Amino acid sequence: MHPGDKISCVSLTAEAHWARLAGVKIVSEIPLGDGNTFWMENAGEKRKVFQVFAATGAKVVVTKDPPFYAVNEGWIPLAGTGFYAYRLP
Repeated sequence: MHPGDKISCVSLTAEAHWARLAGVKIVSEIPLGDGNTFWMENAGEKRKVFQVFAATGAKVVVTKDPPFYAVNEGWIPLAGTGFYAYRLP
């Protein structure tokens, strides 16, 4: 991610201050309270969500403290912060 990039979020906690600090713009998100629904979906449904996110111009999806299996789905930990990123197609 670089300053000015558009990103998407899966919100599990009310922490979005990092986006301002990173200089990125949140253009789409799964709102706070609905994050668990996303994580319980199958891979096909998640791909559909990622396609919608990509259509907004987002380059990556960011979340904080995802389920342990997220790394097996391609989520990348961001330097010991508890945040993870998923690169959109």
